[in-house]
Amino acid sequence: MGSFPASLFVLRESGQVGLLTARAVPLAAAPGLETFDIPLDVPPLPFGMAWHPRHDADPAHAWLRDRAGELMTTRSEPHP
Repeated sequence: MGSFPASLFVLRESGQVGLLTARAVPLAAAPGLETFDIPLDVPPLPFGMAWHPRHDADPAHAWLRDRAGELMTTRSEPHP
């Protein structure tokens, strides 16, 4: 899919199922998708970043990397 939001609408029209993070569950309500917990433990997914070395000292780039890292490492509450 070209974007995550588009995938929700494709799921709605296709009759297929998708796997979302707990943080994304509230977004599934917009297109009217039903959500439920999967009946198995799923290990955390690794998160990594890569950038060109010329951006190492760029304050704006460093800020963006820090925010992305915070978002990806902060665990949200499980879906009820």
